[in-house]
Amino acid sequence: MCGVIESRVGFTLILSALILSGCASAPFSDPPTARNLGDGKYLLSGGYQETGGAALRFGHGFLERIDAGLQFEIGLFTTFGGWGRYGFLPPSSAFALAVDAGAGSSASDSYYGYGALVASYKWEVLEPMVSVRYNYVRNREEFDFTVGNQKFVVENKDFAYLYYTLGATVWPWEPFGIYLQGSFMKTVTGNFVDHTSFAGVNVGLVGKF
Repeated sequence: MCGVIESRVGFTLILSALILSGCASAPFSDPPTARNLGDGKYLLSGGYQETGGAALRFGHGFLERIDAGLQFEIGLFTTFGGWGRYGFLPPSSAFALAVDAGAGSSASDSYYGYGALVASYKWEVLEPMVSVRYNYVRNREEFDFTVGNQKFVVENKDFAYLYYTLGATVWPWEPFGIYLQGSFMKTVTGNFVDHTSFAGVNVGLVGKF
């Protein structure tokens, strides 16, 4: 597992230590809405996630209910990859429900993949959202290391965790919006974190064209 903690320490210390080990993570930022873009439309969003750092997402609507694009994060972990979405309802519906999938790599030659269920509801200018994401990460090697008085043991190359996000987007000048999210994470396999942990706040801007 990537980072088994022999004594409980703060979440920030855990992640800082994982960077030194060459470990990686799936993206810390989530999409601001579950709504599809629509055929031929584009999306550009950028923001800051206090754990993952600067985040940028680009998307294109290939069909009414199918989107795909690229995503980048530069910060605690530097990751880059692609994502895709299938929506169960048309973009004009007030309620949106979609499944997302993505895959990519990090600057440390580690790899990730994920699948998510995302829902949102647009009520005039406000659109609350919720996302549950399953993440799988494979790292390049296995070893031990110590940060301060804390010992970390990397026993195998892969781990999986759940990532929960609650948030909302305000659309004061549609198609431009401002989003705010809060996220939590919980280990499934590999003890990435040894308990449910707050992963930070994500804030940014989004535009659909």
